Amino acid sequence: MSDVASLSIKKLFNYSDQYVIPIYQREYAWGYREINQLIDDINDARRNETKHYYIGSLVVFDKGLNKYDIIDGQQRYTTLCILLAVLKNDFSSIYESVNDSMKVSLGFEARNVSTETLQDLYGNGVVSDQRNAEYSMISAYHNIKIKLKELDVEQGKLNAFFAYFRESVYLLRVKVPNNTDVSAYFEIMNNRGEQLEKHEILKAKIMSYIPKEKENERKVFAKIWDSCANMNCYVQKKFSASQSSQIFNNEISFDCYLDFFKSGIENSEDSEELRDILRKPLKYDNKLSQKLQDGSVKSIIDFPNFLLHVLSIFVEERKLITLGDKTIALDDKKLIENFEKIQWNECIVKLFAETLLKCRNLFDKYLVKRSSEKEWRLERVFIDQDQGKNLKFNLKNTFSDDKINKEIIMAISMLEVSFYSHNYKSWLKETLAWLCEKKEIDSYDYCNFLQKIRLEKIKSYFKSFGELNSSLDEGTSVNRFVFNLLDYLIWNEDRNNHNDFHFSYKNSIEHHYPQNPFESEGMSSKKISDNDLNGGCDNFGNLCLVSGSENSRLSNRLPTEKKGHKPSSLKQKLMMEYNVWDNTEVGLENIKSHREKMIGLLKTCYD
Repeated sequence: MSDVASLSIKKLFNYSDQYVIPIYQREYAWGYREINQLIDDINDARRNETKHYYIGSLVVFDKGLNKYDIIDGQQRYTTLCILLAVLKNDFSSIYESVNDSMKVSLGFEARNVSTETLQDLYGNGVVSDQRNAEYSMISAYHNIKIKLKELDVEQGKLNAFFAYFRESVYLLRVKVPNNTDVSAYFEIMNNRGEQLEKHEILKAKIMSYIPKEKENERKVFAKIWDSCANMNCYVQKKFSASQSSQIFNNEISFDCYLDFFKSGIENSEDSEELRDILRKPLKYDNKLSQKLQDGSVKSIIDFPNFLLHVLSIFVEERKLITLGDKTIALDDKKLIENFEKIQWNECIVKLFAETLLKCRNLFDKYLVKRSSEKEWRLERVFIDQDQGKNLKFNLKNTFSDDKINKEIIMAISMLEVSFYSHNYKSWLKETLAWLCEKKEIDSYDYCNFLQKIRLEKIKSYFKSFGELNSSLDEGTSVNRFVFNLLDYLIWNEDRNNHNDFHFSYKNSIEHHYPQNPFESEGMSSKKISDNDLNGGCDNFGNLCLVSGSENSRLSNRLPTEKKGHKPSSLKQKLMMEYNVWDNTEVGLENIKSHREKMIGLLKTCYD
């Protein structure tokens, strides 16, 4: 029997196989980003009519009698189990119409809470004891449910998605030899090196258009590419302070870069060769270096996706003719395919390198980075002289006016958390293109541009205020962007009172007064009906955006209990300020009043 089996989802989840996640494995940790990416990838493969779509491998130890310990791939496999649970319980008509043999059979060694949580989710979609449960799994269930609802509402393709998922999505199940030291193998799997990435292959392909005999030009191209590739470090830090002061303070061409490096050789005290200049280690300012290297500053986009934004801008700016489909798709799975649409030659390669470095420098200066999950930064690298008159790097706010700098941080971070998926970051491409057009960036012009993007986004979803207003009392189906936009408007209306608020990634809609309230001594726990409010509990006045884990912990608690928790959105903060929020006359009036205030703020986008 072969130790490698190609299994469709249908065969992977057959009734006979049982899987266990050993105790040495970490707990389930996938968030909405990984989940959304998995579902988007599968749906893209379906739309492209990919006959067999492989989503990875599952490395197992065969214990006999159809029982397997999972050594590698447990995060993806657990997510697939939860996805099936959502389909079974929340889309039962679709699930039952084509499913006749699939079953989730996954346990967790010495982790009963994890096992019971998954069993409850698969059994009926509800965890019996939410006070003692694996919140990451409950959060994943909510995230998958939201994503599949969007797929069904926006495209009406959930039937086709599930059929494709069941029959055409595959994993490679790899059995390790029976005499394998499993724990040692696990360590090796988790410490193995990364495979060659697509952008590294792409770099070699594009650089091949510069003739091999032009070694210096090829070195300069590689230097620019590699300097831009680490998105979690400011690109200026990839050059010495003296180099950076000349490169980034002037509009220079690829040939100027080349001349600059040559002059560096001629003027250097040790007459270093070009390869030595390009290869020698960088000298970092200690404090800034630590800040950038310890992972505390994180980019909002990775390099492959950044390349696609730059390519799209480059094609439009240079009015290049593209082959086949003229659209540059913001989809890193099609990275090489998109670059192959261009008829490359040496001149175009050099021009692209110029645009890449220019865009990367603008990105670092004028787009936010994250220093933690709740803190955003808008800073640029400055070059100062120390007491010994040596050049050194420093970080300062991009704009000297702190209020303007904060406003731009809020405007950009609101867009980022609303459109975090790389495929939907068109706002980022628009912003980079706008920055590229400007000789100088005026802070007020930039604020006005970002406002224009906000208004265009909301109007792309709802053409009129009446259309927006009529779509808000729909519970978890309300567009998430509306909540983030509203938080921005609340902040902008009273900045001093909400000065400590930061946008964060969250996509779970919470009913402040729960749909199925827990019984609480002395407190009303009656449900709110459509007779009480338009939409009942789904009334927009009763809704706010929270993280999936918070929704899992607090979903059935009464508002009085929720007050003890820090609000994760400004709308939620305002709701918590009401003393009465329930099905009583006073409580219902408060919900209505809050809705009217929120609607008034949203209306300003259409005035």
